[in-house]
Amino acid sequence: MTALFSDEQKAMFERLLDTHLDHAERVDAAYRAALMPMATEAERILYQGGDFYAYLIAEMIKWRDMYAAAVRGVVNAAEPLGSDAGQVWRARLAGQDAMIVEVGKAGLAALKDWHKTVYEARIEALGKERELADALNNLRQRYAPY
Repeated sequence: MTALFSDEQKAMFERLLDTHLDHAERVDAAYRAALMPMATEAERILYQGGDFYAYLIAEMIKWRDMYAAAVRGVVNAAEPLGSDAGQVWRARLAGQDAMIVEVGKAGLAALKDWHKTVYEARIEALGKERELADALNNLRQRYAPY
């Protein structure tokens, strides 16, 4: 496919690919730099009793969208040259998607555990409430003035 382009056009496509690769590397570096503050914020949310999984997923999807835009640029710039640079970045994007799915699964499991714990606590509280009501009824019947 590269035979269809003049040397000038090929050089232009190579510069374009280099530009998109640089941009993708900058997005990747910014994402990696944001991971630690993201983890710190998730920890703060956890200690406050919030849903840190929802925060993580929202942040990861935001970064995934930026990543996807950078990958599209690399893929589109690499295609006319017959370069496989786009495939490497597609694999990175697939890894990002897999990580989001894993965090989502962990969040769902934690949510199910939380709901199960709350349900069991409510059932236990209802049982104790029933025991208390029965005890009060027994006292009322025993000491009723009539």
